[in-house]
Amino acid sequence: MPVLGLPLLLVGLAALPMVAGIYWLRTRFRRQEVSTLFLWRSAIDAQGGGRKKNRMQTPLALLLELLAILLLVLAATAPRVLRGGHTAVVTVVLDDSYSMTATDGAGNDARQRAIDVLRRELDTLRRFRVRLVAAGGEPRVLGEPVTDWPEVQALLDDWECASATADLGAAVALATEIGGPRQRLLVLSDHPMPAAVRATPNAVVRQGAAEEDAEAEPVARDEERPAAEWGRLRWVSVGRPSANLAIINAVRSPDAAQGDKVLIELANLSETPASATLTLSRGAPQAAYASDETASPLGEPEAFSRSTVPLPAGETKRVWLRPEAAGRPLIIAIGDDALAADNHVVLMPAAARPLPVAVELGDAALARAITQAVEASGRAKLTSPSGALLKFTDSLDPVPSHAGSGPVWSVRFDRGANPAAESQAYLGPFVIDFDHPLAEGLSLAGLVWAVGPEAGEAPDSEQTPADTATHAVELGGRPVVSAGNVVLLRDDARRDGTHRLTWRLRPEESTWLQSAALPIVVWNLIDWRQSERPGVSPVNVRPGVPVSIVSNQPRGEARVVRIESGQDSAPVADLDGAEVLPIDDRRATWVADRAGAYAVVAGGRRHRVAVNAGSAGESDLRGATEDEFGVWDDQAAVVNEYHGLAWVLGLLALGVLGLHAALLYRQGGGPGQASGGAGPGRADFPGADARGVAT
Repeated sequence: MPVLGLPLLLVGLAALPMVAGIYWLRTRFRRQEVSTLFLWRSAIDAQGGGRKKNRMQTPLALLLELLAILLLVLAATAPRVLRGGHTAVVTVVLDDSYSMTATDGAGNDARQRAIDVLRRELDTLRRFRVRLVAAGGEPRVLGEPVTDWPEVQALLDDWECASATADLGAAVALATEIGGPRQRLLVLSDHPMPAAVRATPNAVVRQGAAEEDAEAEPVARDEERPAAEWGRLRWVSVGRPSANLAIINAVRSPDAAQGDKVLIELANLSETPASATLTLSRGAPQAAYASDETASPLGEPEAFSRSTVPLPAGETKRVWLRPEAAGRPLIIAIGDDALAADNHVVLMPAAARPLPVAVELGDAALARAITQAVEASGRAKLTSPSGALLKFTDSLDPVPSHAGSGPVWSVRFDRGANPAAESQAYLGPFVIDFDHPLAEGLSLAGLVWAVGPEAGEAPDSEQTPADTATHAVELGGRPVVSAGNVVLLRDDARRDGTHRLTWRLRPEESTWLQSAALPIVVWNLIDWRQSERPGVSPVNVRPGVPVSIVSNQPRGEARVVRIESGQDSAPVADLDGAEVLPIDDRRATWVADRAGAYAVVAGGRRHRVAVNAGSAGESDLRGATEDEFGVWDDQAAVVNEYHGLAWVLGLLALGVLGLHAALLYRQGGGPGQASGGAGPGRADFPGADARGVAT
């Protein structure tokens, strides 16, 4: 903040040499003795213009006059000083997207340029309190407020610029909320300032503020205005346009029969054609990784394929691959360029764990239909009842809750308490609980569903709706499909985490076996049971996508750590920066905020997850800009952060003028005297004394 707020008023200092010139050029007269005075009148008048120059005299009156003029000029410039003990509150919004790591021809990246700008802006403040906000997919605050540059540098170590997106609007809103109305807000990004914000310059905002109620207190009005309306928002863009080749998308689909299928999208984000050298590498298999506590999620990558892909200017090309990397991580890379973050992706293999399913049904047609649906899912295998995790049965014998392979779920088909009793067929409408996992994508339109009477139900089904509802409550469980008050498919969740499903059905009198609804329910059931097995899902995600962690223990904690270079030989439990997640009811949810390969430890088992930050918007560096907008030194800062000194200088000027008047009064001998001091108003005007001497 400058000490003098109105430098143009310093032009008033020109009055100082003008007053001094009057003293310097004033005329001196010699004493002459004459007989009369009227002959000298014309000579005195002619010489009064000051044609003669004499040695300048500097009496005290001249010094007082110059001092008074100097004080008045300085007061008119509205000098200001920082309030004692004032600390500037600064909130800095940092673009946390990976485009900030893009380098220019000299090897300097946008992140370092942003740090240099931050250092320069803070150097202009005497005392400050800084809070940093990283703008990624979700804004996050980096530590507590700090008051010196070394502490700011320590916080900047957590600013890694690894997010796939940067929600700057949400970050600015958060910064405005936590910083208060009197803060200075600085945004550092490689993106240009949004047009909507740029369209409201500070001058317009201040003009609007001046039109507020003049009777209101200024401080009160300022406290009610948002920080952006203070004119305190400063946006500095540090990006530089450059060409870039990028992997903007990669998907790995498991296929046990023919090998995993991989889709890669390559983009040439430049104005000239280019070629990408595609390199495929594979890491260690899951078995080796799980058995070695010190192994990294990728192991020792082994390159096994290289190819060249031509890319026209500004276009995107899709490449389909069937790499020889079954059960291993797949690392896909292209050549280095301005932005390294989008030059490689990691695709972890999905867990090849088909669900053991046992089918024990007395009805041959129903058993055949269920078996075909299980085999068609591609995610299950038929096994003996002793090793199954999911059983289809029509027996009334209780199903054990646990087997050697883990918790056992069961689906019991209920033909009715009395097989000889008459069936009741339903054509709909069916009430489906679509919030239940079994109901996803399920449609029962046109289906004939025949059931027999349940135990305790009258064979002729002559019950009132109230009796039927009471009976359903007594049976317990959650209705999944109902026909009116009759529950047709029920889910009973046990305390040990297993589920017992009761499916009322007489298949020979229904159209279930000929409908598409049967494989849908079987698929949903297998997928639901698989999701409850210990492990992580999905294993390849983008930042911001939740990852489900299932433990084999009902309580405990899960540890997630991003494997950095140089940490490949350290156990996950010993790595710094591990994120600890509480496990409740065998589950935990983790959301990755930056790209990389991660190790997950839950229930004594090790898993691996890859987070890839492919984003066409962030990889396109053609729109990066280097610009700045907004100021910090506005009128609000002057009013609230600085003391004005004009009134002090004005009082001093009045005191000097009073001293000057007192001096002239004393030198003139009182109010009735004609002669004065040595000031320019005296000049020894000619007159006659007793001897007839003219001066």
